[in-house]
Amino acid sequence: MTNNKYERLIMLAIIVGVIGILGFSEYWMAQKSEKKDTPVVEKASHDSALVTYKNIVVAKDAEDDLKKMSKSAGRDHIELLAQTGYQENGTDEEKSGLLIRFGSDDVEKNQEMQEWLQQHAWQYGFIQFQEEDFLLYRYTGRDLASTIHEANVTFSEYLK
Repeated sequence: MTNNKYERLIMLAIIVGVIGILGFSEYWMAQKSEKKDTPVVEKASHDSALVTYKNIVVAKDAEDDLKKMSKSAGRDHIELLAQTGYQENGTDEEKSGLLIRFGSDDVEKNQEMQEWLQQHAWQYGFIQFQEEDFLLYRYTGRDLASTIHEANVTFSEYLK
């Protein structure tokens, strides 16, 4: 009878060990497959790091701040019109979904957007991408955007 008791304990220990190993291996594989950096993607429709926002594809990281920025601009009676985001055949920056071009066909609206973005975009994590293009912004996150704004440079200049 004692032998049977130990056999059951040994079998139970083996079963618990096997289940533990299987669970850990699944956890390890899930951690290994997670992407830590902002991905450069080939197809927007197959990448969970990209989402559609007002008919343009943007990085999921930028979506919440883009919504908040758009809502804030609306309270100031400025409509932020996003023209482009992710571009499948673009540069690495354009493929990231973090580069967003604002603008419309109306010159007056563009001027209003430009002025509002220069004053407020950094508060939502967006920084003007290049000095000569006033409606092209790159999402950097709020902390880095604040640093770049204080340095009074564009994103491209900051990288140099």
